[in-house]
Amino acid sequence: MNMFARMLVLLGIAACHSVATAQTPLGTTLSYQGQLNTGGSPLNGSADFEFRAFDAPVGGNLLGTSVAVSNIMVVNGVFTAEVDFGPDVFEGQAVWLEIRVRSPHDPTNVAPYETLSPRQALTAAPAAQTLVPGAVIEGAPEGFLGGVVSVVATEPGIAVASFVEPGNNAGFFSATTDLSRSAALVSGQSAVYGTDLNGGFNAYFEQGKSFFGGNVGIGTETPAVALDIMGDMGVSGRVDIDGPIFGFGSLNMVGPIVAAGGLSIASPISAPVLPIVIDVAAPAFTPSLQIDNSVDGTAAIELSTPFHNWIIGQNRSPGATSFDAFFIHDADAGLDRMRIPPASGYIEFPHNGLEITGSSLSQPHLLVRAASGSTVLSVNNNGLEITGGAAGEPPLLVQDASGSRLLLVNYLGQMFAPNLPNIGDERNMQYNDATGVIGFDTSSRRYKENITPLRTDFARILLAEPYIYTRKGGNANQWEIGYMAEDLEAIGLTPLVEYNGEGLPDGVNYEKSVLFLNEVIKSQQAQIQALEARLSALEAAEK
Repeated sequence: MNMFARMLVLLGIAACHSVATAQTPLGTTLSYQGQLNTGGSPLNGSADFEFRAFDAPVGGNLLGTSVAVSNIMVVNGVFTAEVDFGPDVFEGQAVWLEIRVRSPHDPTNVAPYETLSPRQALTAAPAAQTLVPGAVIEGAPEGFLGGVVSVVATEPGIAVASFVEPGNNAGFFSATTDLSRSAALVSGQSAVYGTDLNGGFNAYFEQGKSFFGGNVGIGTETPAVALDIMGDMGVSGRVDIDGPIFGFGSLNMVGPIVAAGGLSIASPISAPVLPIVIDVAAPAFTPSLQIDNSVDGTAAIELSTPFHNWIIGQNRSPGATSFDAFFIHDADAGLDRMRIPPASGYIEFPHNGLEITGSSLSQPHLLVRAASGSTVLSVNNNGLEITGGAAGEPPLLVQDASGSRLLLVNYLGQMFAPNLPNIGDERNMQYNDATGVIGFDTSSRRYKENITPLRTDFARILLAEPYIYTRKGGNANQWEIGYMAEDLEAIGLTPLVEYNGEGLPDGVNYEKSVLFLNEVIKSQQAQIQALEARLSALEAAEK
């Protein structure tokens, strides 16, 4: 098929002679109209076209991508196609159009195209001429200052327009073709004053100073506060705030603040009236405030008032030569009041110790609870109270580093000290029910007075009946031997009976029972000696 095309290119952009009347932005679609013949006669029927833009009539570089327009009806050789190369092809340079044709229309898109030659040079339309680099339009739009008007195209669909007023070097400029939405006034002092077409000034930038009379929105056309940023705020470099941040209302940070280069605040953050609120969304363990120091791993927060200065931080406290993990430093005294070293993990109070005080008489000074919620340790105005969390849990347990028990007081009040050394009979530790004193039982006259010989019927101990028994609530297979305290009281051996706080027989003093047995032995020994003397006298008389 021998084809040729005669082309007329129409840009789909309307001419803009007055900024005040430009309301709808121009598009990027081209209306291409041509005539297609085959065999010397105008074509009638369907055809598929493929358009490609180049920067030279032959060879050159492909601009953008190919645009296919399918199933176009050709009547008497005349056809019209809407071609859209997008905004990145026409930037004011010369463009040649290469056309490939396939007729009739192939719905399967398999049949080959035929490339027409030569390429067609695209001529500029009136609207496009207003946006080429250096284009100038004279005449000020309604609402602007009078004078010379110029529009300089910088990118497709974007222009910088200036409207200069002779005499005072003032005018408007804009960085968009929609000058009614974005304009500014340039003064002779090189300041920039933002305004709309009604002449309402709302901002200026002069000698490093910036002022905005209204709310400024980034990512939103309806800013509700002075600076309204819709979306995340990322800072790749440093953020330096030399002056204080004041939160007279409140400072709310709903999303994260990302400062990859670091966040430096030379003056403190102050909230004279209301607090600073940092509202962190899920996940639940996202830190509200994270301080990282990659230099030496030290991070600290300083809390200062007219009365005292504290520094709370991690790793190395002020003046320290080693790393202390976590610390609370008294800057006024130059002392660490609390430390948690990384090696031990224990809480240390190196100066003045630890003082815990209840806020009122009814509240405990120190309260420790078990996992079940039961009180385990309470220090209140009545002293120290240690309670087991539940039946079977010891209220007091002392262990060494290996986990061996040194002292145990179980939930029944029984005390066990399995590692007490055996010191024999040198000293005997006893408990006084009346005074609640635990001490040693001494036998020296130096510690005694009102010493009087004991006169009683020691032989009554011979009436005591020993038993074997098991303990109630104890091991049923653990049998013990001993006397019953009630039996010794019944036979008059009250010196050997131990009574509880209610005056009931409660125990037997087996150690003191030796005194009674010794007196019985002495009496029996005297009887034996007397009988031996009589026997000797009888034997002598018989001889």
